Amino acid sequence: MSDTPAVLEKIKRLRKEFSVEGDPAAKATINQMEVAVKKAMVLDDLMKHDGFKQLLELLKERFQGANYLLANDRTLDEKQRETLFNQKENAIWLIDIFKVERSVIEDVEEEVDSNLEE
Repeated sequence: MSDTPAVLEKIKRLRKEFSVEGDPAAKATINQMEVAVKKAMVLDDLMKHDGFKQLLELLKERFQGANYLLANDRTLDEKQRETLFNQKENAIWLIDIFKVERSVIEDVEEEVDSNLEE
């Protein structure tokens, strides 16, 4: 796992290197990297809070419950099935956000490191 403040320091160094060249596309890319890392930091920090962990656990339970009902309850009408599918999709969407954000920091750090080495 990467040290997030270290990634931000590397981005700062990269920004200084590219500010000399004045390439607007490079500056925009560096800004996008910084925004992505900061967003990921916020989401990563949320994952450390007990209340948020409980919320994600509740979402996982709802996902599993919806799966169970869809697989086993043949009495559900179309509206009920649609509601359960929507619950599943929403739960997956939110859970996946937090899985992806950690890798965002690591991916940005790799990209920054490769640009600093050039």
